Amino acid sequence: MSYSVRPQNLSVDRSTMTGLSGRRSGERCDFHDLTCVARTSLLILAVMALSSAGCLVTDSPTFKQPVELPPILTNLNPPASRILKIPRKPGSPNEYVQETIRFDVRSDDLQGPLYGAAGVDFPQSKPFILAWKAILGTGTLGTPRPAACQLAIPSYVEPGCHSISILLSHQGTILGGGIEGDAGSVEGDLGIATWWAQIGIDEAPYQACEPDPVPGDAGADARTDGGAP
Repeated sequence: MSYSVRPQNLSVDRSTMTGLSGRRSGERCDFHDLTCVARTSLLILAVMALSSAGCLVTDSPTFKQPVELPPILTNLNPPASRILKIPRKPGSPNEYVQETIRFDVRSDDLQGPLYGAAGVDFPQSKPFILAWKAILGTGTLGTPRPAACQLAIPSYVEPGCHSISILLSHQGTILGGGIEGDAGSVEGDLGIATWWAQIGIDEAPYQACEPDPVPGDAGADARTDGGAP
């Protein structure tokens, strides 16, 4: 059995193909001859192509501020276990000899300079009695920086046994002889080393310094029994 096939006229003059298929080189694309289904398909493909190209970021990225670690005092000289002897100046009834304490600082100073202060009877005295203050600049935790504190005990300090604490912080409030909110503003950003000192007691017989049983943070090598080495 045979069938006859009807001949198809595929002349380019006849609109049997879409406008895109019959487009000649150099001609502009004309979408007007496309059917509704064809135009919809092209629109869907365009949306899918844009969505797969990547995410569009409209908000600026936020970064956490780096955490600033509290400073560390090392290589204390004299060691915090030694009781300091600060006598009166010769011929002066109320002035004291200046004592020098040397130490190394390790600190990551990310947000600004490091401040140093020495307080007498810290934190019992509020504001504490300031015996030294300085701006120590900036540095890194991995590089120790030598520093020196020359104590200038005020003349109104009564002779006797007192604690002397060197305080380091990135908060400049310690330079004023006090810390806002009883150290609340520098909590987590405060390095301390504490010595006990016999101030203005230079007469015989020798009077031993008897500090409180718990002197607080007196450094890694500090003694807590109050005895002389």
